[in-house]
Amino acid sequence: MFINLKKFLTLALSVPGAALCNTTLEIYCFTSGEINPIRFEMRYYTDKNLPLNYAFVKYQKSKIWIPLVSLKSTSTLLDHARQEEITSSWLEISNNKPTGLYEMMSQGTTISLMRYTNFSIRKAHNFIHDTGIAFSEEKGCIWK
Repeated sequence: MFINLKKFLTLALSVPGAALCNTTLEIYCFTSGEINPIRFEMRYYTDKNLPLNYAFVKYQKSKIWIPLVSLKSTSTLLDHARQEEITSSWLEISNNKPTGLYEMMSQGTTISLMRYTNFSIRKAHNFIHDTGIAFSEEKGCIWK
């Protein structure tokens, strides 16, 4: 899988805003909620013609987009009167190696959990979906 993944990342994901046919983009802004918060933007791309969904994250104080590859997505119907709860996970890739894991739980438009786990230090950070932050496809998250 990593040989195909490497080719896929090299060819299809060299630029986070790469225009692919039938591609849908979702932009999310996350913060750690602390006094000196850690903030990042996540761009999630789906394309009905590609077998993999993919994403990029960029931290507020960085100029580098970090590629993520979708690992899995599961849905659970907790209540027939509500939307399904979806749990998605993405593998962070750096220097062609898996370096971390992003996990997100959502129900409809509400994101109840975003967690990042760094593999090298085995530490997890929880983040809040900051719906009060303006964003655009051109500028991304516009941090205050």
